Amino acid sequence: MPKFFLVTQRGKEIGQRIPIAKHQLTIGRNADNDIVLNDPLVSRYHMVIQADQNGVVRIIDLNSTNGVLVNENKLEPGTPHFLAHRDVIFVGSSVYNLQVRLDNFKPPNPHPPATSDQTQTMEYARLYS
Repeated sequence: MPKFFLVTQRGKEIGQRIPIAKHQLTIGRNADNDIVLNDPLVSRYHMVIQADQNGVVRIIDLNSTNGVLVNENKLEPGTPHFLAHRDVIFVGSSVYNLQVRLDNFKPPNPHPPATSDQTQTMEYARLYS
């Protein structure tokens, strides 16, 4: 099963990665939510994000007062909306980005080994500079 997490883009903890480790993640102002937002624009139980074993992620607005936006489109309360990698979620004054990491993900090597042509070019540049 892919790994899902939210990245805070605007809010109290910018850059924070929030794993969606359970099959459900609740967001709201009430203390029993998984993510508690102390924001007057956020309802006590604002929204829920659900992920299943097949890699499907849904978001549901729990009939919040100020709504939930995904990619700047307002969601219909109570109606599940499917999320995709890099979707942007607006809740109150906070913004999150959904990230999906596949099971077989391997990060790219930021410093690939140099080829002999690259090394030779660097040596010539040093001699002529």
